[in-house]
Amino acid sequence: MIGLEDRQEHARDIEAACKAGARLHEACEVVGITARTLQRWRAHKGLESGDGRPNAVRLTRRAAWSALSSSCTSKPTILRL
Repeated sequence: MIGLEDRQEHARDIEAACKAGARLHEACEVVGITARTLQRWRAHKGLESGDGRPNAVRLTRRAAWSALSSSCTSKPTILRL
């Protein structure tokens, strides 16, 4: 994961490089990210709040297994061709 401060610094550096004439793809490659990653950061407030994965709500093992087993109990449908 890239920390919030590093994300912001990378985004500033890439923007400055592009203003100086560099191509976005190549500027992103220099800092070790893809242009798509930068696009996601900009679109989903990743430059303001950082990586949301550490704060994600996760199921306990018991709840995950329960959800998985209930979805697997339905009888499969066989299609005849």
